[in-house]
Amino acid sequence: MNNLIETVVQRTANLFNAEILALGETSITLNLIFQILLALFLILFICRNLKGFLKYRILSKFKIDEGNREAIATIISYGIGTLSVLVLLQTRGFNLASLAVLAGGLGVGIGLGLQSLTKNFTSGLTLLLERKLKVGDFVEFAGLSGYIKEISLRATVIRTREGGDVVVPNSQLVENQVLNWSYDTFTARVHIPVGVAYGTDPVLVTETLLNCAYADASVLHDPAPRVIFKGFGDNALNFELWVWVNRIDLSPIIRSSINFIIEYQLRQQGISIPFPQRDLWLRNPEVLTPTYSTNNHHPVSLAPELEKPKKPLSLRQLRAEVGA
Repeated sequence: MNNLIETVVQRTANLFNAEILALGETSITLNLIFQILLALFLILFICRNLKGFLKYRILSKFKIDEGNREAIATIISYGIGTLSVLVLLQTRGFNLASLAVLAGGLGVGIGLGLQSLTKNFTSGLTLLLERKLKVGDFVEFAGLSGYIKEISLRATVIRTREGGDVVVPNSQLVENQVLNWSYDTFTARVHIPVGVAYGTDPVLVTETLLNCAYADASVLHDPAPRVIFKGFGDNALNFELWVWVNRIDLSPIIRSSINFIIEYQLRQQGISIPFPQRDLWLRNPEVLTPTYSTNNHHPVSLAPELEKPKKPLSLRQLRAEVGA
């Protein structure tokens, strides 16, 4: 029994140590492959935890803003990971010069299949180095708006106002227009359209809207609010209130608050807010108005021919009418 176990162990060891292929002067075996895979797993685990450790434990003590902490931690963690992989291959007997030649030969084929991944990787480095978009920025892109939660080498995570996380490939952020509301500051302008009934004094409307703007605490006094008379609409005089706020990301809440104030103040001033109306003109309204007989008080239409549709004529009747 012991001999059998020893035989199995010996054959298993020989299998793991058997040469699968030779890469330069290095013999590739199953044992070597398992060791490299285990080491790569450990490197990946360490790099991921190192990024969070640097971002939240080390760099935060230097009072660096969140966007810069994210960029520094990402670049350092990926740099250490790349260096660790090179050291691992060197210590396992791989000739890096020969690997570079092999990588160059395979680069064309791999590049064709991984164009999208390479493109996103390069775009990620661009975002991290240029700092046009940072973690914590409030952006609008492709119909969605939210805060940048994370920037990695492949993709960027955007947290929407509703709490959802949208993963956007970095190449799309680099190649397309992105509206960064907080590039320098969160201060921006909000437009609030208001329509009033025809016949209302525009000066009174202007004064009322300005008072409404100053009544909200989130509205800045410098730059001062403005009221724009945009023109004459189909049903109303169209105005627009421009206000500057210090948190453009809170514009839905600010807009709602100002709308409440505007509705109340317009009601107090006796200014009506119109709604769309349509007038219907009838060419012969008497057709729709019934009259009553003096005998039996039953409604008699002035257009009796419209009450009942005529019966279709037979072929003989049609010939008779044509002949007549």
